[in-house]
Amino acid sequence: MERLRWVAVGPCGHREVCSKCTVRIRSVDGNRLCCICRTPCPAVVVTRRTRTGGDGKLVYNDKVSSLTLAADDDEGPVGNYWYHKASAAYFDDERQYSEAQRACSDLQRAEVGDEQDEDADDEGSSVGLFIVYVAICFAGGVMFSSGYAAGGHHWSLNLAVLLGSGFGFAAMACIFWFLLDRLHRDRGRH
Repeated sequence: MERLRWVAVGPCGHREVCSKCTVRIRSVDGNRLCCICRTPCPAVVVTRRTRTGGDGKLVYNDKVSSLTLAADDDEGPVGNYWYHKASAAYFDDERQYSEAQRACSDLQRAEVGDEQDEDADDEGSSVGLFIVYVAICFAGGVMFSSGYAAGGHHWSLNLAVLLGSGFGFAAMACIFWFLLDRLHRDRGRH
């Protein structure tokens, strides 16, 4: 487990949450609760975690307790802090603030990419369904004409009737499929 150097501190005072995780949870997931106690945290302060001498207990910068949080601030510098609006977090280090901006931007791009992948998957499954639908209709056409073929006619005529009926049913299936698809797309635009 990586040692925490930067932590996010909310009104509840818990100081065990990684600043990078806080930015992801607050900006991408929209979760504004403390990860430890689930207390609502409208804003947090990201600050360096430091150690004291003798007793070895972990302490944090005193600046955190004296900061008045105002979650309606604009993105960027606010007094001695840098405010990251997407995560409602105040940073006392500009480099950490810049890292949060980059990470948030990367996470949002990744989400857009995932949505595009899902759209491509939907289109791929649509093509697969179309192929299955046409194949079933072809088989239905062959079965429909099998009664005629069983009548003892010449094999080439029987084959022509079976295939002709199968392809006819498949062609009707294609027309029906594309009309329904067009109707569905037109309704989606309105």
